[in-house]
Amino acid sequence: SLNNAKRPVAFSPDSSMLATGSGTNRVILWNTDDWQFGQSLEVEMVVQCLAFSPDGGILTVGGNVGGKSAGSPTGAQVSLWELFENGKRIQKRMVEDISQYSEVRRLEFSPDGTEIAVSCSGFGVKAGGAVLLVNVSDGKPTATFYQRRSRAAFSPDGKSLVSAGVDWFQVW
Repeated sequence: SLNNAKRPVAFSPDSSMLATGSGTNRVILWNTDDWQFGQSLEVEMVVQCLAFSPDGGILTVGGNVGGKSAGSPTGAQVSLWELFENGKRIQKRMVEDISQYSEVRRLEFSPDGTEIAVSCSGFGVKAGGAVLLVNVSDGKPTATFYQRRSRAAFSPDGKSLVSAGVDWFQVW
């Protein structure tokens, strides 16, 4: 139910904008100088996580598509929203098809903003999940690290990617 839906939030790096996920197919951008509504972004997924690029120019939205009608897509999805001043949308791009996973659990930009670690849970043969390393410029995954129920983070210098679960971690 929507009462139990995740409500992701993310501040832009300069704290001028707050992005909130509605738990449905919408992201709202708020201006933090006066806490007024800035803009609503309609997305094609149930929003589960949000992340701004280090320069604040890109908002990444991750979630899952429910497949509400026969033949409609299901699975994980990530979109990149290029923003400019005052949170107005310039362009939306999709990350290459990752629908073989069930949902996006976390998004983490590399410190230089060129890559995103996308932590996904899976179903079927990919039930354990994975961390996908995605190139921001073209939206294509460049590496996949299969790890059960993991989330990932970059080191501050961007040289290492670590995925971790309840009682383990792996440095890539």
